[in-house]
Amino acid sequence: MIKGIDISRWQGEVNFDELVKDVQFVIIKASEGCPDPGQSVAAYEDKEFKRNQSEARRIGIGRGYYHFARPDVNDPDPEAEEFVNAVGELQDGEILALDFEVSTSKDVVAWCYRFLKRVEEILDGYRPLLYINLATANAHDWSPVIHNNNGLWLAQWDFNPDAPMNPHTQWPVVAIRQYSDKEEVAGIHPVDGDVFYGSPDAFQQYGFHKTVYVPSQQDIQKANEQAMNPDETNLTPAEQPLPAEQNDATPTVDTTAAEPAAPEAPAPDAAPTEDPQALPADQNDSTPSAEPQPLDENSNPIPAPSAEEGAETPADETPTEDATEPSETVSTPEEVPSILEGSTAAPEVVAPDTRDEQIAILTAQVETLTNELTQCQHDLADANAAVNDGKIGNATVIQLLEEIAKRILGAGIGHTL
Repeated sequence: MIKGIDISRWQGEVNFDELVKDVQFVIIKASEGCPDPGQSVAAYEDKEFKRNQSEARRIGIGRGYYHFARPDVNDPDPEAEEFVNAVGELQDGEILALDFEVSTSKDVVAWCYRFLKRVEEILDGYRPLLYINLATANAHDWSPVIHNNNGLWLAQWDFNPDAPMNPHTQWPVVAIRQYSDKEEVAGIHPVDGDVFYGSPDAFQQYGFHKTVYVPSQQDIQKANEQAMNPDETNLTPAEQPLPAEQNDATPTVDTTAAEPAAPEAPAPDAAPTEDPQALPADQNDSTPSAEPQPLDENSNPIPAPSAEEGAETPADETPTEDATEPSETVSTPEEVPSILEGSTAAPEVVAPDTRDEQIAILTAQVETLTNELTQCQHDLADANAAVNDGKIGNATVIQLLEEIAKRILGAGIGHTL
């Protein structure tokens, strides 16, 4: 169990260097629902929030941010959106919470559930806590919120931070309990006192964590296009593609030939390749071999055919009509851009409909897995808090871990990615 406080502008300018000596976490008011129709909810960002957030991050204390709901005058979605805007970019381990206290004739559970889901949608699956008092917790059916795995921050003022975590609620465990509204900490008085039923590490497990980046369909398509048409300015000299007239690395092949045609001899005036090993084996010696020259019947040397006459084509090898003249520079595999590393073969082209369908399926599976892993983190934190409080034993923990493992496997890890 660790102790903390929750603060707002009513506590004035808090000395965080002194605060960190007395408590291990602080939950800071970020915003409040606007009570005046037609005005922006953002106008009701807490006046001390930016300073409190900056100081809490500087000192490295466990921290979270809450939004004070006004269901009597606003719908949940705009308040959730303005709350996320107010807190800005979150750091790993920072907790978010909805503070629901104001009476309303609306469906209380539905309002809270929608607010929490909207934050979850914006933050890629992160689930905030819900702050309510014990009477509210017992007056409604909170099944939608509980099944969505939103933890409970319970207000129960018994002014005893060491009391066991045993209030009867519909939640399996209470994550945080506000036990007092009259604490004095680091010169701040009065201030709300809170306890978290777990370790500092478990506290951060209830917080936001950046998810693995899942590329969109447009991102994948753009990456494929860049791989097929790399920007020449970003390539090293060895990776530069050949000029247009030399960049046809795949000559036309006669698929009807019984055997592949032998490589054509290079043009007589062809420039030597910088890397002789890139040439075929029978052309890989810069010094011609000294073979005996054929003689006629009078022992006179038979002259070699001129370049204009051309070499005789073997009878069993017929060149294709579309055969391309060999370039003066032989391309090595490294010089030919390819999406397949180490290969000059053209990549397999996937039909657009099939590719898009595969991308959509994979993206959905990754999102499902990410959400399931986030929920499992909350479950583990709940179990850890319950163990520390002595509420459950080792056998129950083992059973819970087995269930979590099955859920992870069911979400697709191990066979989806």
